[in-house]
Amino acid sequence: MKSFTSNRMINLLISHAEMQKGAMDMNIAVIGMGAVGMFMTHHIAKSGLDVTGYVRREDQLVELKEKGVQLDGEKIHIPVYSYTDLSDEHDFYIIATKKTATKTLYPYLKKLKASSNLVFVQNGMIDEDELKGILANIFIGVFDHGITRYGNTEIQQKGAGQLSLGSMDDKRNIAVKQFVAQINSPIFPVIFEQNIERRQAKKLVINCIINPLTAIFECFNGEILENSYMKRLAAKLNEEACEALNLPSKEMWEKTIAICEKTARNKSSMFADIESGKRTEIAYLNGYLVNQFPNIVPTHEAITLLVKAKEIGHKR
Repeated sequence: MKSFTSNRMINLLISHAEMQKGAMDMNIAVIGMGAVGMFMTHHIAKSGLDVTGYVRREDQLVELKEKGVQLDGEKIHIPVYSYTDLSDEHDFYIIATKKTATKTLYPYLKKLKASSNLVFVQNGMIDEDELKGILANIFIGVFDHGITRYGNTEIQQKGAGQLSLGSMDDKRNIAVKQFVAQINSPIFPVIFEQNIERRQAKKLVINCIINPLTAIFECFNGEILENSYMKRLAAKLNEEACEALNLPSKEMWEKTIAICEKTARNKSSMFADIESGKRTEIAYLNGYLVNQFPNIVPTHEAITLLVKAKEIGHKR
């Protein structure tokens, strides 16, 4: 009996060592080095995993190679390439691009092996029609940290949160859990979410309120609550989105208020896009609700048109 126990303990230690070695051997690609992509890259690299960044713009590629990724003053250097040179040798590919850039990326993702794993960490919902032709396993991530980007290489954490990961296919849950275990850390919390699509829908509601209102009125997140008319608009957007997505309206309104308060002096990504004359993700947020539930979300339709009009106005 003693011999059996000893042998079992030895086997457990060997198994643990092999898992640790597997974690250290894991090869991760982060596609899209915006605020979210740089934040994840920084923490994954610090954990000792092999991580490579992929970018679209040549100017960012040059700066990242020269300066590295800087988070709250701490700098790390990683290999960086253009996503046109995307390698098929990575184990996991974290897709952290804006939704507006995803379509140009799909032809490269379709070339990846069936054994590859794609983790979409983006605003909005997954469009299953657009994923047709992709052989790799598909996972979903919901990112809750508040991150502000300064230029091509520097980011600052404005609010602590977590990364939730899950799969649309229960058969892939084991793979997701293994990935979570390997990248989770006290300073970069990562959790497995059984019902990731519901979690994604909840974030969609909040994004459909804060992002467009701050973009239209060019204000910080907290100002939504300070202006009584804007707050009424926010409440209406919440009510319609929750009805469409079958989510608890009261709970989601409380979450939205809490986030506005917590990130009161933050500038939303959509506001930043409007300021810089970039195309926003409105079509993938409020526009998604309008396309899916046209008779339930009239306020979201109006908000979508207002943001699109704002886009054109800022490009002149």
